[in-house]
Amino acid sequence: MNYLGHYVFNHDVCRLAAAPYFAMGVALPDLWPRLSRRRRIRWRCVRQAAPLDARGRQLRSGLLNHAAVDRRFHASAAFAAWQRVLKTRVSADGTHPALLDFLGHIALELVLDQHLLRRNPDLADRFYDSLQACDYAAVTAGVEPLAGVSAHGLERLLESFIARRFLRQYTQREALVAVMHHIFNLTRIPDPPGDALLGALLREAERLVDPAIIWAELARDGPLAGRSSSRMTEPGR
Repeated sequence: MNYLGHYVFNHDVCRLAAAPYFAMGVALPDLWPRLSRRRRIRWRCVRQAAPLDARGRQLRSGLLNHAAVDRRFHASAAFAAWQRVLKTRVSADGTHPALLDFLGHIALELVLDQHLLRRNPDLADRFYDSLQACDYAAVTAGVEPLAGVSAHGLERLLESFIARRFLRQYTQREALVAVMHHIFNLTRIPDPPGDALLGALLREAERLVDPAIIWAELARDGPLAGRSSSRMTEPGR
């Protein structure tokens, strides 16, 4: 799940309090690849951490929430069905099946954010305003002992990410194509996909994704305010 999907599920569907450092913790795993591909969050450290200050506890809770919600989302029947149908509707055109799965996965997550933003045009600003209420230096200092890794450069990244407010552009398919290219460039996979394939995946994903269906399935077992699990794995796409 992407930034806005996490935010809406937590604060609109599950009615969790929109505490800024919790929201920041939830957002950090999606933002982290922009910081570094080598310095990864160590989830064992997050699970074992016991921060003494309120900011640290909220950051940890948000990180754990992100991982738990992603795990539930990726295992959902609705998401699996959308992936299967999406592959049947888009011509692979020689694209490796594994790559098509990867791109379809990304397209579905981005389109969920797109639907949410189209229905609630102020959603991106609500999300950014929540993060902006944090002290970026305190976030950087607080996340390092939690994640067990250097967060050098995070303060500057947060300033840029929140100032740009790029998620406002998610209503436009062209912006999502650009995001998909950016995510692909973070991988080691050769031969980038063309705009035609990405546009087709997004167009069909727009017809498939229904936020109400996924919220009903995810909320069935209740909110995930920051639950730690021995089965929790590193969130991924």
